[in-house]
Amino acid sequence: MTQPSSRPEPTEETPRQLRPLRATFRRHRLLVTAAFCLLASLLLILAPRLSRTYRVSASLGLKLALTDSIPELSNLPSKLLDDVARQNAAVHMTLAHHDGDANQTLEFVAASNTRSSAVVRMHAAADQFALRLSHEADELADSYRTSLTTQTDKLADDQKQLARQIESFQNSHRGVLPDDPTSITVQYEKLTARLDEKQQRQRLVNEQIARLEQYKNKSAQNQNVPLPPALPPAVEVAASGPTTPENDPEVMALAAQLQLINEQIEEQLQTRTEQHPYVVDLRTQQKTIEKKLDAAKQRAAAGKPAPPVRGPVITRGPDPTLAASQQVELQLAELGAEQATNNAEIQTLSGQIESMKRDVDQVVPARRQYETMQARGQEITKQLTALAATLDAFDRSRKASPAVDISPLTLNDASTLPVFPRLTMVFPLALLMAAAAAAGTAMLMHRMDKTLHGAREARTVIDIPVLGAISEIRSPAMQTVRRLHRSFVRPAMMAGLGLLVLICAVRCYQNLADANSSGIIEHSIVPMQASAEQHVELTQATAGSDPERFE
Repeated sequence: MTQPSSRPEPTEETPRQLRPLRATFRRHRLLVTAAFCLLASLLLILAPRLSRTYRVSASLGLKLALTDSIPELSNLPSKLLDDVARQNAAVHMTLAHHDGDANQTLEFVAASNTRSSAVVRMHAAADQFALRLSHEADELADSYRTSLTTQTDKLADDQKQLARQIESFQNSHRGVLPDDPTSITVQYEKLTARLDEKQQRQRLVNEQIARLEQYKNKSAQNQNVPLPPALPPAVEVAASGPTTPENDPEVMALAAQLQLINEQIEEQLQTRTEQHPYVVDLRTQQKTIEKKLDAAKQRAAAGKPAPPVRGPVITRGPDPTLAASQQVELQLAELGAEQATNNAEIQTLSGQIESMKRDVDQVVPARRQYETMQARGQEITKQLTALAATLDAFDRSRKASPAVDISPLTLNDASTLPVFPRLTMVFPLALLMAAAAAAGTAMLMHRMDKTLHGAREARTVIDIPVLGAISEIRSPAMQTVRRLHRSFVRPAMMAGLGLLVLICAVRCYQNLADANSSGIIEHSIVPMQASAEQHVELTQATAGSDPERFE
């Protein structure tokens, strides 16, 4: 009786465990390749059917003018940007500053399932922003110009009102204001100036008399000293305001000269006759001065101001027949007369000034008020001139260039490929998934294959030596078919599968590169003079061209 064998019974798992996986790949390589190519082709064909996402970026240049006059223009784009961004949620907008606040760049980024809709959304947002920016900038410029005009008109009204006040003040304060010729203040100032001149002249006369007296004393002591030079004549300024014959400076000067001439004539007649040439000359000067004195009295009685006159000095030259002592005596007599005249006039002017001082003190407040009004008028005139220059410069700048110059919207990215799905993501993913499917197919074939292939597998399974094997009997026709299959059919099928994958890849690229069936929509910024109704029509038109509901 034979004992049962201790070798394991064959099971369904034994062939699969003994046969290597690479043998299954070699045996079914055409099937694995077909699974790989078919699944890769299917994925490449279906990839463009996925929901696409296009992202388009563009830039819009802004050049702001009049920022020196209107600083608010620099912050206007950033203020409008948030409001426009809330109304266009699908468009991301950022503001970049270049070259200061005058030149700025607005960046747009729009995303949609078609490139045309992204471009439309981006252009609509840019149009809305440009229209609002232009409108707000024009409003700011108009408001600034209106404020300048209002200030100018207000200052002009203030100037006219102040001119009426000054005129009324002048009419109600006759003889008080400094620019009035009849003003008591002007008369007081002129009398004060005349008194200063007389006092200065009196000091010169006193010094000259002292020098002449010193000369006489030294001459009496037989000292050889030169004769002091004669005092130059005094030039007087005519008195202002109404005068009388008693206080008229010309009458007073001519009277002093006439008195001096009379004294000289009496002195000369003591030693000379009337026919002496020197006496004849004095008589001629006496008649001339009497005529001038009568004319001056008539003028003073008529209330006319006195013209500039020469001081009380004799215009004749020195007499060569007289000795030095006689000339000194003559000069002393002349200076004494002038001194007396000056003293009398100084006393008269001092009395007049003292009597007018009380009146001047009373008109000082009115004069200060008038000077304040005059200063206010000059200040208003300066402000009007400055405002007129500012308004003229603003109008020239605004005429030369608009408040906001907006350049056309420029696309930054010319690519038509979507950001999802990306070709760099679709191709590797399709190949990876196809390779995984092919490996899975090979594993499945390996697990499901229960047949024995070859004597080695049979010997391993039944643990009995194999004495021999019957090879497959193939007819010549079958061998020819198998050779043709190995040489031509299988390579042709694999080449066809590879070509299929390549065609699907090219088709996938073409479908993804095609932004949308309607093509890229050309669009441009709406002119800045467009109205709000035109902007609404533009928004509706762009919304109708979008496959989705326009946001």
